[in-house]
Amino acid sequence: MATRRMMSRRQPSLPGFPDVPDRIEIRIPTMPWTQIGGDMNPGTYGGLIATADGEHIELLQIQPVREYVGDKEAAEVGFPFWTKEGYYDLSDLDLKNDNVKSALQYTGFTEGDQKFQFEEEMTPEERALVIAESLLSYGSGADVGPSGWSEDLPGHDVKWWNGKVVPLPEYVADEDEAFKDDVLGYSDIRSKLEETVQEMADMGAAVAWSHVDDQTADDLADEGYDPDSITAVADFGDAVAVNETPEHEKTAAGVAGELEAEGYEMTDRGGAIPTTEEYVSPEHLVRAVAREMDVEEDTVEDAAKGLDWWPKRPNDEIPWGAEGYASIWAKKKEGAGTEEARRRPRSSSARRRR
Repeated sequence: MATRRMMSRRQPSLPGFPDVPDRIEIRIPTMPWTQIGGDMNPGTYGGLIATADGEHIELLQIQPVREYVGDKEAAEVGFPFWTKEGYYDLSDLDLKNDNVKSALQYTGFTEGDQKFQFEEEMTPEERALVIAESLLSYGSGADVGPSGWSEDLPGHDVKWWNGKVVPLPEYVADEDEAFKDDVLGYSDIRSKLEETVQEMADMGAAVAWSHVDDQTADDLADEGYDPDSITAVADFGDAVAVNETPEHEKTAAGVAGELEAEGYEMTDRGGAIPTTEEYVSPEHLVRAVAREMDVEEDTVEDAAKGLDWWPKRPNDEIPWGAEGYASIWAKKKEGAGTEEARRRPRSSSARRRR
């Protein structure tokens, strides 16, 4: 194990003898990767880990991007972690070294309580770690380390301050999701995806249920309604469709008012549709949300993968429930109720596709 003793303060010796200089011993420890600085939550607020083999000390500082530059600038960076690393041997830790003197002054270990603690209370191994940490903070012998998402960080097994030994990427992985939600807006994107998938399902259901089947058309013709006038209206949420055509700018009440003004009456066909399942294309959903939020489609798709209901297999559609109401409107035939009207042949236009 590397050891270095340095001259320090002078203490009084026996009467008649000169003062004998005390020595400050520096010794590099042997230790696995261990947290030696920072916060209990290093993924959010940063932390420092170190390992040593008796000859060298290796440090890695975890630097959460948004803790350093704020959310706005972090969004421009696009990922949650920077790191800084340092590698020191005993000669680098020499107290006569100008870099060491400056680093200890920079971190406050040259005066006051910290000076006393460094000289009087720390073990030689603790002094070595303090000097190495000070050098890293000061920037001496420090290099830029890996950056990116948690999976991009070194896979060291680390003993953290809570006593648990957990790989570094796993221990800070929560910051990935927090960064995506708070900085990249994934939570907003996911909310918009849920809102939009409901809108798409509602419109799909409105189109499907605003269809008049052949039997209904025949029955209404028998009851004296003009087959050419038969109109189906369906509304699900804010989605409205008339005869299988979406009406994006109209409400169900507005459509009903227009039909009444034109002489239509609502028949006894239709009613509440308590639940129906529609299928929405993930591709169309991603495109719609990206366009509305003015973000990249890849970003929307990545955010979507965090939703429980997002398809796990390519090309699968999204099943989504919808509730609504359908009504059938029509005009009475001229002379409806007379014998002649009842004998009039049914119009072929009453035949509608399913």
